[in-house]
Amino acid sequence: MRGRWCGGCFVAWSQYDINYCVDAWVMRMNASGLPAWPHAVRLTNTPDDDIMYGLVSGPDGCCIVVSRSGDYSNYDICAAKICGSGTVVYDTTVCNAPQNQEYPAIVADGQGGAYFAWSDKRRNGSDCDIYAQHFNSAGTETWAHNGVPVIADTLYRYHLALALSEDGNLFVVWDDYRSNPWLDIYAQKLSPSGSLLWPDSGLAVCNADGDHGYPTVLPDNGNGLFIAWNDYRGPEEQVYATHLGPDGNPIAIPIGSLTAAAH
Repeated sequence: MRGRWCGGCFVAWSQYDINYCVDAWVMRMNASGLPAWPHAVRLTNTPDDDIMYGLVSGPDGCCIVVSRSGDYSNYDICAAKICGSGTVVYDTTVCNAPQNQEYPAIVADGQGGAYFAWSDKRRNGSDCDIYAQHFNSAGTETWAHNGVPVIADTLYRYHLALALSEDGNLFVVWDDYRSNPWLDIYAQKLSPSGSLLWPDSGLAVCNADGDHGYPTVLPDNGNGLFIAWNDYRGPEEQVYATHLGPDGNPIAIPIGSLTAAAH
């Protein structure tokens, strides 16, 4: 957490209400670990299950949360911005396209806004594509309404991870089933305007035999990206990692050549 509340943090969660519906809440904690507000801020009060997926903080002393809401056949992606005083700047929908949108991920843009990406079934209700969106600090979408496609073809994609490069480009990394029956790791890089910078089909980070999933990411200080994932190419689960440069090529080491035993 940055800004004049440095030393504290925001906490977001989902919980059942008296009618057994799941709602989304936010609380700010001070540097002593005590609630900074008299009451938590309730973001939703709907008959649907509103599931919290993540939050980020910005230089303006506010946080942005992302959640999934709606009924079983038509989930949507929602976001809200809450400042240090408990004021809700916006509480809105990121994507309400037809069919289900699920498993959202979020990363701060460093200017009080955020980037979002999620799994999306709008094309046929079966295959999971990936779409992304950018909100500025006021909560205004800067890319196409309901998001821009990051990858759109057959089969499932989920378990997204996002990172922002030093030069303002968005990395999106995900689990991909195109090598059915194996689960692979793919990535894409988007410009600040939402244009794809790597191949339209995505960049294969790891497509060895066996399943590879649950990627985690961290940008380096040279516009590249570190990626680590769970890997089942051998008889035991392991952790593999790689370091990609700005062009998507591995830096110094072949893709997936670092390993460590998983615990």
